[in-house]
Order: sequence, then structure tokens, then C-alpha cells
Amino acid sequence: MLEDTASGNFDNKFYQMAVVEDVIRVDIPPNSKDTVREDTIKKIEETRAQIASGTLKVPFVLK
Repeated sequence: MLEDTASGNFDNKFYQMAVVEDVIRVDIPPNSKDTVREDTIKKIEETRAQIASGTLKVPFVLK
């Protein structure tokens, strides 16, 4: 989408933006990392990897 916009070819089409494209992710602010347990961070990273690889399917719900 960014490349299309920059080149002037942005169109009214569906652009895939999800975990696989590294658009949707959970980021913990640096000043909060001390308050989040290491096992929680590890679980977030593992879940993200499973979603990105396709081993964990997250349903798409359009509202």
C-alpha cells in the first residue's frame, strides 16, 4: 500500500495488512517492560509466530 501510494498507483482495493505482514503486533513500551513478566512476553512472541506461520488460525470477523 505504501509503495502504491508513493508511486501514485494507490487504488480502492483490498490491501492485506496483518500479523504475517508485520503490521499487526503487540509492542510493549520500553518503560513498561519491567512490569510485564518474561513468560508473558515469551507467550506473546510464540503466539505471534504461530499466527504468522499459519499454525494458529485467527478468524476474520468483519463488523
